[in-house]
Amino acid sequence: MAEEVRSADTALNADWGCILRNIVKRWWMILLAAVTAASGAYILAAEFYRPTYSATATYVVSNRGNSTTVYSNLNAASELAAVFTDILNSNVLKERVEAETGMELDATIRATLLPDTNLLDLKVTADGPEKAFFIIRSLIENHGIITSKVMENAVLQVLKAPRVPTVPDVALDNYDIAQKAALIAAAIAACIVGIRYLQEHTGSRA
Repeated sequence: MAEEVRSADTALNADWGCILRNIVKRWWMILLAAVTAASGAYILAAEFYRPTYSATATYVVSNRGNSTTVYSNLNAASELAAVFTDILNSNVLKERVEAETGMELDATIRATLLPDTNLLDLKVTADGPEKAFFIIRSLIENHGIITSKVMENAVLQVLKAPRVPTVPDVALDNYDIAQKAALIAAAIAACIVGIRYLQEHTGSRA
Protein backbone atom coordinates (compact mmCIF):
# COMPACT_ATOMS: atom_id res chain seq x y z
CA MET A 1 0.00 0.00 0.00
CA ALA A 2 2.85 2.35 0.92
CA GLU A 3 4.52 1.59 -2.41
CA GLU A 4 1.34 2.51 -4.29
CA VAL A 5 1.07 5.84 -2.43
CA ARG A 6 4.75 6.54 -3.06
CA SER A 7 4.31 5.71 -6.76
CA ALA A 8 1.32 8.05 -7.01
CA ASP A 9 3.26 10.84 -5.28
CA THR A 10 6.11 10.32 -7.71
CA ALA A 11 3.74 10.59 -10.67
CA LEU A 12 2.16 13.76 -9.30
CA ASN A 13 5.54 15.31 -8.67
CA ALA A 14 6.90 14.35 -12.08
CA ASP A 15 8.87 16.89 -14.02
CA TRP A 16 6.29 17.87 -16.62
CA GLY A 17 8.92 19.94 -18.37
CA CYS A 18 10.88 16.76 -19.06
CA ILE A 19 7.76 15.09 -20.34
CA LEU A 20 7.09 17.94 -22.76
CA ARG A 21 10.72 17.93 -23.90
CA ASN A 22 10.48 14.19 -24.50
CA ILE A 23 7.34 14.72 -26.57
CA VAL A 24 9.06 17.41 -28.63
CA LYS A 25 12.11 15.17 -28.99
CA ARG A 26 9.92 12.53 -30.57
CA TRP A 27 8.16 14.96 -32.90
CA TRP A 28 8.80 12.70 -35.85
CA MET A 29 6.68 9.93 -34.31
CA ILE A 30 3.81 12.37 -33.78
CA LEU A 31 4.20 13.75 -37.29
CA LEU A 32 4.25 10.26 -38.77
CA ALA A 33 1.04 9.36 -36.90
CA ALA A 34 -0.64 12.58 -38.10
CA VAL A 35 0.39 12.08 -41.74
CA THR A 36 -0.68 8.45 -41.73
CA ALA A 37 -4.07 9.26 -40.21
CA ALA A 38 -4.63 12.18 -42.59
CA SER A 39 -3.76 10.09 -45.65
CA GLY A 40 -5.99 7.24 -44.56
CA ALA A 41 -8.91 9.53 -43.74
CA TYR A 42 -8.55 11.38 -47.07
CA ILE A 43 -8.61 8.15 -49.07
CA LEU A 44 -11.43 6.55 -47.09
CA ALA A 45 -13.59 9.68 -47.27
CA ALA A 46 -13.26 9.74 -51.06
CA GLU A 47 -13.83 5.98 -51.30
CA PHE A 48 -17.04 5.91 -49.26
CA TYR A 49 -18.45 9.23 -50.48
CA ARG A 50 -21.75 8.71 -52.26
CA PRO A 51 -23.16 12.03 -53.50
CA THR A 52 -26.90 12.56 -53.75
CA TYR A 53 -28.74 15.13 -55.81
CA SER A 54 -32.16 16.65 -55.21
CA ALA A 55 -34.59 18.11 -57.73
CA THR A 56 -37.51 20.14 -56.39
CA ALA A 57 -40.79 21.50 -57.68
CA THR A 58 -43.35 23.73 -55.98
CA TYR A 59 -47.12 23.38 -56.35
CA VAL A 60 -49.92 25.78 -55.63
CA VAL A 61 -52.82 23.83 -54.16
CA SER A 62 -56.32 25.23 -54.51
CA ASN A 63 -59.81 23.95 -53.87
CA ARG A 64 -61.86 23.05 -56.92
CA GLY A 65 -65.09 24.99 -57.09
CA ASN A 66 -66.65 28.35 -57.82
CA SER A 67 -66.34 29.79 -54.30
CA THR A 68 -62.74 29.19 -53.33
CA THR A 69 -61.38 31.05 -50.33
CA VAL A 70 -58.00 31.30 -48.64
CA TYR A 71 -59.24 28.98 -45.94
CA SER A 72 -60.50 26.39 -48.41
CA ASN A 73 -57.19 26.50 -50.29
CA LEU A 74 -55.20 26.03 -47.09
CA ASN A 75 -57.49 23.20 -46.05
CA ALA A 76 -57.13 21.47 -49.42
CA ALA A 77 -53.34 21.82 -49.28
CA SER A 78 -53.23 20.45 -45.74
CA GLU A 79 -55.35 17.43 -46.66
CA LEU A 80 -53.33 16.73 -49.79
CA ALA A 81 -49.99 17.08 -47.99
CA ALA A 82 -51.05 14.39 -45.54
CA VAL A 83 -51.35 11.77 -48.29
CA PHE A 84 -49.27 13.12 -51.17
CA THR A 85 -45.99 11.48 -50.12
CA ASP A 86 -47.76 8.10 -49.89
CA ILE A 87 -49.33 8.68 -53.29
CA LEU A 88 -45.97 9.51 -54.86
CA ASN A 89 -44.46 6.34 -53.41
CA SER A 90 -47.35 4.09 -54.41
CA ASN A 91 -46.66 1.00 -56.50
CA VAL A 92 -49.00 2.15 -59.27
CA LEU A 93 -47.15 5.41 -59.76
CA LYS A 94 -43.79 3.73 -59.27
CA GLU A 95 -44.47 1.31 -62.11
CA ARG A 96 -45.63 4.13 -64.37
CA VAL A 97 -42.53 6.25 -63.70
CA GLU A 98 -40.15 3.30 -64.15
CA ALA A 99 -41.78 2.39 -67.46
CA GLU A 100 -41.62 5.98 -68.71
CA THR A 101 -38.08 6.81 -67.63
CA GLY A 102 -36.51 3.37 -67.92
CA MET A 103 -34.95 3.95 -64.50
CA GLU A 104 -35.34 2.05 -61.27
CA LEU A 105 -37.22 4.21 -58.81
CA ASP A 106 -34.75 3.86 -55.94
CA ALA A 107 -34.98 7.55 -55.08
CA THR A 108 -36.32 9.30 -51.98
CA ILE A 109 -39.57 11.11 -52.72
CA ARG A 110 -41.05 13.56 -50.25
CA ALA A 111 -43.81 16.17 -50.30
CA THR A 112 -43.80 18.97 -47.73
CA LEU A 113 -46.38 21.67 -47.09
CA LEU A 114 -44.82 25.09 -46.51
CA PRO A 115 -46.11 26.41 -43.15
CA ASP A 116 -49.22 28.60 -43.28
CA THR A 117 -49.41 28.48 -47.08
CA ASN A 118 -51.08 26.47 -49.79
CA LEU A 119 -47.69 25.76 -51.36
CA LEU A 120 -46.49 22.18 -51.58
CA ASP A 121 -42.85 21.28 -52.19
CA LEU A 122 -42.06 18.06 -54.04
CA LYS A 123 -38.50 16.81 -53.62
CA VAL A 124 -36.80 13.85 -55.26
CA THR A 125 -33.35 12.76 -54.09
CA ALA A 126 -31.36 10.29 -56.19
CA ASP A 127 -27.76 9.21 -56.79
CA GLY A 128 -27.45 11.26 -59.98
CA PRO A 129 -28.62 14.74 -61.08
CA GLU A 130 -30.28 13.62 -64.31
CA LYS A 131 -31.95 10.72 -62.53
CA ALA A 132 -33.48 13.01 -59.92
CA PHE A 133 -34.72 15.38 -62.63
CA PHE A 134 -36.27 12.74 -64.90
CA ILE A 135 -38.01 11.04 -61.99
CA ILE A 136 -39.55 14.24 -60.63
CA ARG A 137 -40.63 15.28 -64.11
CA SER A 138 -42.34 11.93 -64.62
CA LEU A 139 -44.01 12.19 -61.21
CA ILE A 140 -45.38 15.62 -62.11
CA GLU A 141 -46.79 14.29 -65.36
CA ASN A 142 -48.31 11.10 -63.92
CA HIS A 143 -49.39 11.63 -60.31
CA GLY A 144 -52.80 12.79 -61.54
CA ILE A 145 -53.85 9.19 -62.20
CA ILE A 146 -54.08 8.80 -58.42
CA THR A 147 -54.54 12.30 -57.00
CA SER A 148 -57.54 12.94 -59.22
CA LYS A 149 -59.30 10.00 -57.55
CA VAL A 150 -58.05 10.42 -53.98
CA MET A 151 -58.38 14.21 -53.78
CA GLU A 152 -61.12 15.16 -56.24
CA ASN A 153 -61.49 18.70 -54.85
CA ALA A 154 -57.78 19.58 -54.92
CA VAL A 155 -56.21 21.32 -57.90
CA LEU A 156 -52.42 21.32 -58.26
CA GLN A 157 -50.60 23.84 -60.42
CA VAL A 158 -46.84 23.90 -60.84
CA LEU A 159 -45.52 27.20 -59.51
CA LYS A 160 -41.84 26.37 -59.80
CA ALA A 161 -40.71 23.76 -62.33
CA PRO A 162 -37.83 21.44 -61.44
CA ARG A 163 -34.33 21.85 -62.83
CA VAL A 164 -31.41 19.49 -63.17
CA PRO A 165 -29.40 19.89 -59.95
CA THR A 166 -25.84 21.04 -60.55
CA VAL A 167 -24.30 20.39 -57.13
CA PRO A 168 -24.64 17.48 -54.70
CA ASP A 169 -26.70 17.87 -51.53
CA VAL A 170 -23.59 17.44 -49.38
CA ALA A 171 -20.21 18.29 -50.87
CA LEU A 172 -17.20 16.12 -50.13
CA ASP A 173 -14.70 17.96 -47.93
CA ASN A 174 -12.00 15.35 -47.46
CA TYR A 175 -9.40 18.04 -46.73
CA ASP A 176 -11.31 18.99 -43.59
CA ILE A 177 -11.73 15.33 -42.65
CA ALA A 178 -7.99 14.74 -43.16
CA GLN A 179 -7.09 17.75 -41.00
CA LYS A 180 -9.30 16.59 -38.15
CA ALA A 181 -7.90 13.07 -38.36
CA ALA A 182 -4.34 14.45 -38.29
CA LEU A 183 -5.03 16.56 -35.20
CA ILE A 184 -6.65 13.68 -33.35
CA ALA A 185 -3.85 11.27 -34.28
CA ALA A 186 -1.18 13.80 -33.26
CA ALA A 187 -2.87 14.37 -29.89
CA ILE A 188 -3.15 10.62 -29.23
CA ALA A 189 0.46 10.03 -30.25
CA ALA A 190 1.66 12.85 -27.99
CA CYS A 191 -0.32 11.39 -25.08
CA ILE A 192 1.14 7.94 -25.68
CA VAL A 193 4.70 9.31 -25.78
CA GLY A 194 4.10 11.25 -22.56
CA ILE A 195 2.53 8.28 -20.77
CA ARG A 196 5.36 5.96 -21.85
CA TYR A 197 7.93 8.42 -20.52
CA LEU A 198 6.02 8.79 -17.26
CA GLN A 199 5.72 5.01 -16.80
CA GLU A 200 9.40 4.41 -17.49
CA HIS A 201 10.67 7.07 -15.10
CA THR A 202 8.08 6.36 -12.42
CA GLY A 203 9.04 2.69 -12.50
CA SER A 204 12.75 3.46 -12.28
CA ARG A 205 12.24 5.78 -9.29
CA ALA A 206 10.00 3.33 -7.48
